[in-house]
Amino acid sequence: SRSLVSLLSNPASNVTFFVPRDNAFIGFYSRVFRERLISMGYPVDMATSLAAAWSVNPSYIFSGNFLAYYISAKSLRELVLYHILSGVFFQNNFSSYNDYYETLLVREPANRPQTLIIEARFWAGQSVLPTIRIWYSYGYTDFDDRGPANQTFTNGVLHTVNTVMTP
Repeated sequence: SRSLVSLLSNPASNVTFFVPRDNAFIGFYSRVFRERLISMGYPVDMATSLAAAWSVNPSYIFSGNFLAYYISAKSLRELVLYHILSGVFFQNNFSSYNDYYETLLVREPANRPQTLIIEARFWAGQSVLPTIRIWYSYGYTDFDDRGPANQTFTNGVLHTVNTVMTP
């Protein structure tokens, strides 16, 4: 949507963006495809095996409107907003307590902000920066230790996470 593009391209936005690493999308696509195929009447085993095959094949995912058939633009927008916090939070800004952070997602019709619970975990023998665990609606994810964390941009900071967080 236009407002999302302007938010992400505005240098004054000051946001924290949790970006799932590439492999995180395989599980997400598989779940989306499987649910849609089951709702269309496919048997569970067939839906599961088709979804698993499609989710690892970029030519299926990005050909034409294939993905758009399985996930609406509104759902995709909500998914992106669920990965963004208002304000800039570096890894060392999170506390070791389970703190609640509002995402930019506002659910309708209740119109309540969705939250993530973020905890900094300090382990013996690790560097000064904590391990970050994010609890969301369906589970938790950690900052990806192979991806960037604390990567600054003009409009905020980016952290790579291991999972696509779904509201």
